[in-house]
Amino acid sequence: MSKVRIECWKCHADVLLIDRSDADGECPRCGVEIALDDYLIQAMDARDALAAENERLRKDRAACWAEFKALVKSSNDTGRYLHDEIERLTARVAELERDAGRYRWLRGRLPGSAYRIAGVIYSEGGDGVDAAVDAAMAAQAEKESTHE
Repeated sequence: MSKVRIECWKCHADVLLIDRSDADGECPRCGVEIALDDYLIQAMDARDALAAENERLRKDRAACWAEFKALVKSSNDTGRYLHDEIERLTARVAELERDAGRYRWLRGRLPGSAYRIAGVIYSEGGDGVDAAVDAAMAAQAEKESTHE
């Protein structure tokens, strides 16, 4: 209560409410009576404004909390999806590495002399095998695309 300040209507002095009380309701500087009706109305208006602000903040807080929970759920869902996708791609890479290993193993064991791939005879070493496989795959893709 001692921190509440009011202004004297006559001398415009800044008066602590406790000082007004000690002066029997008068301004301690000029001695005129300081009625509290206007200050009470202002205080009640300020209280009502604060109550409305508190209610708005409660609603904003609830909306922010709901949005935060949705973001966390979305983040968790995305994290799970990314984890699953990484596992799927890791398994696919391992599968492709096994296929490549089998191909390299086979390619390394072909003799440097003549061999046949897709009906074509080749006589180069391992690089020729790559070219032969690429050519055979391209021919098959061309054949399949003309049949569609």
